[in-house]
Amino acid sequence: MYCSNCGKELEDDALFCQECGQEVERAPNEVLDRKTGRRNMYFIIGIVVGLVVVVFAAIFLSVQNKKVTEEKTDVSEKIQQEEQNGKTAEDTEDGEVSAEKSVEDEYIFPHSDTEYLTDAQLETLTKEELEIARNEILARCGRVYTDEKYKAYFEGKSWYKGVKAAEEFDAAYDNELNDVEKANVTLIKKYENAFKLKNMTRKYYQDILQEYQRAESEMFLGSQEEYPHVNPLLFQYYGGEGEENPLYYSLVDLSGDGVPELFIAQIYGEGAEEYSILELYGYADGKSRQLEVEVDSEFMSLSEAGSAWIGDRVQYVICEDRLIRETSSSGAAENTVIYYELSENDVKMEMKKGAASSADIWDGDEMEIFYSTLENDGQFGEEITGEEYFEIEEDYLPKDDIEWHRLSELTWD
Repeated sequence: MYCSNCGKELEDDALFCQECGQEVERAPNEVLDRKTGRRNMYFIIGIVVGLVVVVFAAIFLSVQNKKVTEEKTDVSEKIQQEEQNGKTAEDTEDGEVSAEKSVEDEYIFPHSDTEYLTDAQLETLTKEELEIARNEILARCGRVYTDEKYKAYFEGKSWYKGVKAAEEFDAAYDNELNDVEKANVTLIKKYENAFKLKNMTRKYYQDILQEYQRAESEMFLGSQEEYPHVNPLLFQYYGGEGEENPLYYSLVDLSGDGVPELFIAQIYGEGAEEYSILELYGYADGKSRQLEVEVDSEFMSLSEAGSAWIGDRVQYVICEDRLIRETSSSGAAENTVIYYELSENDVKMEMKKGAASSADIWDGDEMEIFYSTLENDGQFGEEITGEEYFEIEEDYLPKDDIEWHRLSELTWD
């Protein structure tokens, strides 16, 4: 192509003549093609650059995702490893091993060897849980169990090490347990006995106790004929005084046959040592019945034997060796002490031994006291000294471990 002004040969893409400066004239299509070519070139360059950016971005995100995944995997593996080692995240921070907690979970009371138990901890436990809680104190001290129930249970615990035979362990009980453990065993037994007591009252004496409860709720002002099991003297002498003289009951296996006898009593003073039995019942031939005491070779209920003085001048208490002691007084002139034991038929209390003291008064101011044994026909036996009389009076001491329960608080749910 040549310049139209000076004829100088021009380059293909020249816009002006390099010789004369004349503008180069071009056809319209030629100009358009050049512009379009440049745009296409820029578009292609933009696409290439964009692809490069996308590729690099994808590579970057892939690397980051891989890094995050690896970090999560590391954390997960770390947690899994800690769990396998018996550690929790908190234990790891504190440097504590949760294996100890796992062992604690095997106990009902993991610290019953060092911490005193409370009523609140025991009152919601079942009978079975109480039994396990008491025995785990002994098991922790190494007692061997042969009973299959406890043997299987404790041998399934990682902490159990049975090293001392039951007979040997029980014989050295006071030395095997510390003071905290002994106190906890005693408290648990209290709640175990409460279960046992309620079950036995239902099984043997529910009707009798419910009858006494109803009579007491009426303060013994109701008709005595409606309450055939209740001591009639309560209606005669204690009517209207129910709040001041509440009734108590206790179950004691006086005969030693595994079936307890029922005792209805009134307690005097603040403690439970001063009480008098108002009536007693046994269980024989599949039913409950009043026990009778031997008086002058005849057998009668306590209400009949005590006449109007029961709980006042005639007092019945439970003594050691499964005996009932009666002490009575007719004033300064005469006093007697009699011990009864349950006969083989478990329905009668037979006299075992007795003594009496009586006084002769003459000349208005002189008194001589005579002491003698007492026969079961009510007659004086051989003469004894005052010292011998008081020895008989203290021959069998009252039991000091009787648990009396307020009759009005007994529930049947």
